[in-house]
Amino acid sequence: MICRNELRCAQVTNERHARMMRHFEEDNDRFSKFRDAYENGEADLAFDDHAEFRVLWRAFSESQVLEALLKGEVIESHYRNGEYGFLIWYNVKIATRQYRPMHVRVNMPENNQNFMMVMTVYDPRTKEWIWTENYTRRICLCDTRDQ
Repeated sequence: MICRNELRCAQVTNERHARMMRHFEEDNDRFSKFRDAYENGEADLAFDDHAEFRVLWRAFSESQVLEALLKGEVIESHYRNGEYGFLIWYNVKIATRQYRPMHVRVNMPENNQNFMMVMTVYDPRTKEWIWTENYTRRICLCDTRDQ
């Protein structure tokens, strides 16, 4: 599978990245504050039904997801309909010198920044043409349902 329109995807992803970078530091701070509050027992985390299913289906564990949220890197952020959304990238250690990339999509309500909902979890290698080589930046926006 490949990107069907590399020029258009590059243009759109670069525009999206530039828009995101304008508020990325503030969003990253918001996420870091949640991490600190969670580690201090002052914040809550939940998995929606889809995420619970995907964690099992995609052979991740809830403890790996939690580790990703506490140690991973925010690679995308957005604000929509009263919620902040974050995409977290992390390499889960699966054996000595062996790691598996993981993306965790989470949402945080604007009116309760001490609560976060895990929306989905996946291995970005399943659609690796969408990502840069290290899976930290989206480079393709093609609708993959047709591929």
